[in-house]
Amino acid sequence: MKKFVPQFLAAAICLWAADFWQAKPFTDWSDKEAQKMETNSPWSKQIAVSAGAVGGPDTGRAKRSGGDLDSTLGSGGAGQHGQVQDLSGGATVANGTVILTLSWRTALPVREAVAKTKYGAEAGTSAEAKKMVDEEQKYYGVLVSGLPGGSGRGGERMRDALLKNTTLSVKGKDPIAVSDVQSGGNEQKPVVLFLFPRTAPISVDDKEVEFSTRFGSMIVRQKFHLKDMVFSGKLEL
Repeated sequence: MKKFVPQFLAAAICLWAADFWQAKPFTDWSDKEAQKMETNSPWSKQIAVSAGAVGGPDTGRAKRSGGDLDSTLGSGGAGQHGQVQDLSGGATVANGTVILTLSWRTALPVREAVAKTKYGAEAGTSAEAKKMVDEEQKYYGVLVSGLPGGSGRGGERMRDALLKNTTLSVKGKDPIAVSDVQSGGNEQKPVVLFLFPRTAPISVDDKEVEFSTRFGSMIVRQKFHLKDMVFSGKLEL
């Protein structure tokens, strides 16, 4: 009994201290927890970016200024050519600075959060939710939302520029060039999904990966710590 009590307490403390995505299944996440996964977690960062300036320091954080995010990667998940939908309200703040959200939309915990947000109490029983969560991901997908109205809507010229200027970078390795760029949302609340080939593997041993892109004169950069992106014993990107 003397040994059992300390062990029980230690287990209870570890459970209490665990992040919600490690402590319980996504079907038990609250709306607030699902939103946190999509906006402020190891897989999703909110950063302040100024036109013509480098945005998103390694530890960048910003208060969410939009509404609830209810996004999908379109029919077939990332890697398929489906339209991205977004209900968030990107906000412009003082001096031309905007708050952007960068999210690894292909990571399992983010897909679970999207399913929970979209299907609510039915997330555990809905066939559509199950497909969203279980479908194999052919690409790494990073979604950028909160963009000013009109961003990413420059037609083929803008798309070509994004294809040229967007990479994932890991120290000591060649940059991973983006394979495809998909735009969605609407003129006032555009979102852009960047797809990268999984043929260029990223591992926990790489320590961190940096996403970088450019919308006209607005440069967007953000580092993600890979050891924090392990979910159920596996790196999720």
